[in-house]
Amino acid sequence: MLSLRDILPDLCVTMQSEDLNGVVRADAGDAEAQNDLGQRFFLAGKYEAACHWFRLAAAQDHADAMQWLAQCYLGGRGVAADENLALMWLARAAAHGSVIAQGQLQALREGRFNISA
Repeated sequence: MLSLRDILPDLCVTMQSEDLNGVVRADAGDAEAQNDLGQRFFLAGKYEAACHWFRLAAAQDHADAMQWLAQCYLGGRGVAADENLALMWLARAAAHGSVIAQGQLQALREGRFNISA
């Protein structure tokens, strides 16, 4: 077994020692920590890794992770662009309480948001 501290220098995003607890929690299945880690990878431009963590959190009905996955599918970041999957994840996120996804769906209904953009 590898120590997380031993592989920290090889990770594709910068992490400090205090970030280790979140990584351990994410690896143990904590949906909130998985979503947080997904966001960290997404913002670092490591979209495939981000999608991995978002999928794990979304499988546990984490609304924000579902909304982030919608953005990944919409922009083809870490996955092949797919408007249908983007809409599915957006709708699921909204149904699970994501205020951002709810606003995006409302904007779609009113013609203020273009899914193809």
